[in-house]
Amino acid sequence: MSHAVVVGVDSARPGAEVLAFAFGQAAERGVKLRALESRDLPTGRYVTAAPVDPPEITSALAAAALVRLQDALAPWREKFPEVRVEAEVTGWPAGKALVEASRSASLVVVGRRTPRIRPAVPGLGAVAHAVLHHTHSPVAVVPHD
Repeated sequence: MSHAVVVGVDSARPGAEVLAFAFGQAAERGVKLRALESRDLPTGRYVTAAPVDPPEITSALAAAALVRLQDALAPWREKFPEVRVEAEVTGWPAGKALVEASRSASLVVVGRRTPRIRPAVPGLGAVAHAVLHHTHSPVAVVPHD
């Protein structure tokens, strides 16, 4: 059984280098790409003028986040039509979601933003750090702007 390539995505600022690498790896391996985005999905009470229950609000916010993620993936789906893509928005912290997804992955791809002030200084963000230290599969850290 071949396992998916998993990639962490921030649909507000998707890293082209990260998505290009992840899609390329999935195509090369002949496996699906599982794109995960972590979002704060509120679970508290809301005061609204309309009679809407909190689960309906959370569901609507999750659906909107999924649309944004699908939009971020669309150009890459066109470039790599042979890659099956599964997009998912989770309320878990990004590091935890990617580590959990790594249990059934052949590769986890995470990005590392290149610092503008001191680009020669290597550094990892909290998500990449968590994934590198706790993952159950190989990890690729892809630098991007």
